[in-house]
Amino acid sequence: MPDLNAAAHEGNPKIKQFECAVFNGEYISGDVDEQYLKALGAARNDAAKQARANTKAEPANEEA
Repeated sequence: MPDLNAAAHEGNPKIKQFECAVFNGEYISGDVDEQYLKALGAARNDAAKQARANTKAEPANEEA
C-alpha cells in the first residue's frame, strides 16, 4: 500500500490520503463496518434483486 500511496502522491502532490478500502478494508469515512457490509450485501444480492423485480412486475390490484 505504501507504494500505491506514493505513486498517487507523486502524480498529484495535493493528494494527502488515498482511499485504499478496496484493498485493505479501511474506509476513510470510518463508518463502514462488517455489519454495514453484510446489510448492503443482503440488499444487493441476486435474491433481493429478483424479489424487487417480481414486486415491480406484479400488476396493481385495482378495484373499480
